[in-house]
Amino acid sequence: MREIFKKSILILAIFVIWQVVCELEIFTQYILPSPIATFKTMYSMSLSGELATHTIISFKR
Repeated sequence: MREIFKKSILILAIFVIWQVVCELEIFTQYILPSPIATFKTMYSMSLSGELATHTIISFKR
């Protein structure tokens, strides 16, 4: 149980640092999009079916 908590905190910290780096505009949005933008795009692509299509194509390579 304690290991799961530690791993969860680590993952959360990575996302927070990623978001802070994006908010500070250390890198352009083109090079490093924010996690919020990434998840929004992933969500919309999964609803449209694009995500599954692109994933299948990538696995066939």
